[in-house]
Amino acid sequence: MRFLLLIIFCFSSLGELFSQNYAEHVQLVLNFAKFIDWTRFEFNNPNDPIVIGVYEGKEYTNTFDYMAKSQRVSGKELVVKHFVAGEDLTNCNILFLPHIKETEITIFLKKLDDHQIVTIANNIDGFCRAGGIINLTLNDPDYQFQINYNKAVRDNIAISPQVLIKAKIINSE
Repeated sequence: MRFLLLIIFCFSSLGELFSQNYAEHVQLVLNFAKFIDWTRFEFNNPNDPIVIGVYEGKEYTNTFDYMAKSQRVSGKELVVKHFVAGEDLTNCNILFLPHIKETEITIFLKKLDDHQIVTIANNIDGFCRAGGIINLTLNDPDYQFQINYNKAVRDNIAISPQVLIKAKIINSE
């Protein structure tokens, strides 16, 4: 009986874990990590992990933790760090912003301007034009994401041509 309850609990937890397309968003973020040249990033130690920050995305927490824990990119461990408003967001290499408001984009991104961070938003109009690097646009029939190529180059972030050819390129104004 206990075994049956454990199985039911595990499957119900997995259902919650992958609900509402969170897994699709998380997998895209993890895939982007594979197509970035991490040798251009300044790590304090060669064994430092790639840190993926998630800002105000509580509902993504379990999915990120579950999907990233066993992956390595360019020989580096992936570590997920969860941020809330008011915290220093510069201690990550990738920053996923699932809920940033359009009215906050410019001010928010300005705080990250001097840092080498791959910013990724979840379908936010104007994100790339405001200085973000990747915007997921899963509802767009032509492109699943937009990339601000000029901003990536300015920040010394090399994104693989394999990704660039599949993206809609939108540059900062």
